[in-house]
Amino acid sequence: MRDFRLAGVALELAARERFAAISVELSSLSNAFSSALLDATDHWFEHITDEALLAGVAEPDKAMFAEAARQRDLDGWVVMLQAPSTSAIMNFAENRQLRFRVYEASTTRASDQGSDAGKFDNSERIARILELRHEAATLLGYKDPVERSLATKMAPSADAILSFLRDLAARAKPAAGREFAELQRFAAADLVQRGG
Repeated sequence: MRDFRLAGVALELAARERFAAISVELSSLSNAFSSALLDATDHWFEHITDEALLAGVAEPDKAMFAEAARQRDLDGWVVMLQAPSTSAIMNFAENRQLRFRVYEASTTRASDQGSDAGKFDNSERIARILELRHEAATLLGYKDPVERSLATKMAPSADAILSFLRDLAARAKPAAGREFAELQRFAAADLVQRGG
């Protein structure tokens, strides 16, 4: 019964029609969002001509990068944003600048940030999705999308979730601080070792 109510079945005709229209628009926006993300992922690549930049990367991964370059009629290697490519760089490449460029490109895909800023930007879609989710939740009698989402979850309220997360953060912070300090020491030692 709950699932029918959350699908808008119990709404009055006008509200049910609006809920259906919202669902259609959300579906369309979701597809457009995914397409933009895929286009942004496929569009970006880093062309590398100096193999030294790939120090630390395993030979099979270098072969994958070389094949990607050949497919683009380029010499050298091409790093892309698809998972095998990014994980090889982020986990094994010794070159910090390369790791940073791949990380930045990956985390700013389809946004108004980064090297392809605005080209595949999902910002307006995100804003519209949030707006429509809020409207759909209120049509169903909920305060907001969080409250609507909690109707199918074990958590009793948004406040309970926030309380849990704050408690978890407080418990995790000391260990995270120690790990961060260790990373800082490692990075500083590595920088000194490399003469930077």
